[in-house]
Amino acid sequence: MLPRLLRKVSGLTDGFQAANNTGGLRCPDLDAGVLLKTEDVTAQLKTAGQSPAQRNAAIARMEKTCAAGTHNDCSAVRLFAGARYGLYQYRQYKDVRLVFAPEYVLAVFVKDRDNITCLRDGLIIAFLRVLEDGKPDRTADCLKWSHEGAGAGDLVFTSGNPRPTSRSATAAQLTFCRDTSLPLETARLFARIQ
Repeated sequence: MLPRLLRKVSGLTDGFQAANNTGGLRCPDLDAGVLLKTEDVTAQLKTAGQSPAQRNAAIARMEKTCAAGTHNDCSAVRLFAGARYGLYQYRQYKDVRLVFAPEYVLAVFVKDRDNITCLRDGLIIAFLRVLEDGKPDRTADCLKWSHEGAGAGDLVFTSGNPRPTSRSATAAQLTFCRDTSLPLETARLFARIQ
């Protein structure tokens, strides 16, 4: 995504850093949806009827009612091949600004296909800011920046290449990974490190 963003926003071959909290380059054709709430609506949709037309009508009514009551974007999401449905509420931001990006050549140092076979020494990072009414929006729930970095025992998230995200894994697969696979792998690697 970063190389595409850098190509869309003009003048970033030398990188970019915003001068202040309200500054930044507007990102064309980019908006941000922040997930605020999820709700299990399986029971409501199962009682709405068995036919796809009945279920689709119930979903449309549910999304419209949710959006009218909360002023958020609401979307019913089909999970586990229709065994479960969730109602997701999003807050949409249309004013997204680029706050920091590295030099273009540093960000695209190695092609994505090379990610698997060699470690990349490129700086693939960008910071974006969302604005509401021309001011940076204050969000109640966010990951706070740490000047100290991660410490021993801290929870660390990775996303995308080179680590898989496991988005399509079922709850049972994730439970097996957490309770069985990862402890065995951690013990094996810890012994090798020692």
